[in-house]
Amino acid sequence: MTPAFVAGIFNLIPSLAVLGLLGSLYGIYVLYLGLPILMGTPDDKRPVYTVAILVVVIIVMVVISAVAGALAWSGGAGPGRFF
Repeated sequence: MTPAFVAGIFNLIPSLAVLGLLGSLYGIYVLYLGLPILMGTPDDKRPVYTVAILVVVIIVMVVISAVAGALAWSGGAGPGRFF
């Protein structure tokens, strides 16, 4: 998913956010192409495996966002909180 991370820089400028989306789609395509090479996935299982990976990534992102939002909302890990 390196193309998605690199294209994420475009999200800093709202008018270029479409390029960030295109980078994410390209990252999914690279994942789809790389599965049989890196994981030895059979060709008939490649689409299912790609979708399963994407669902897990989305779930992990939602959980991390919820934890980060809860910490930010409660004033969690701010300066001086650990002393």
